[in-house]
Amino acid sequence: MQTDWQTKTIAPNGHLLQIDCNSGRERQIKHAACKCGQPVLIEFNAQFSSRRDRKRVFYDRSPDNLNAFRCRGCHEPVSECVPGAEYDEQSNS
Repeated sequence: MQTDWQTKTIAPNGHLLQIDCNSGRERQIKHAACKCGQPVLIEFNAQFSSRRDRKRVFYDRSPDNLNAFRCRGCHEPVSECVPGAEYDEQSNS
C-alpha cells in the first residue's frame, strides 16, 4: 500500500505529528542528522520498530518497515552518532 504522509501538527516537543492520508495511520517523527551530516528521521512509538524502545531511525522515502542501524555516510551505528537515536535506558533491561 502506498503511503502519503501529511503533517498534521507540531507537538510542543518539536516532533511532527503526521497522518497517512491513505490508511489514517498516525506517526510522531523528528528530523535529525548524523554527526557526519547525513539527514535521518526518527519515529517514536513506531509500529514497525525493531528496537525495544520503539524508536525507528530511517531515511526519507524509506518503506515503513525499514530500520537504519548504521549511517549511510560514516557507517557508524545510528544509536551512537545521531542525537536522539540513542537507546532509551528501559530498552536495556
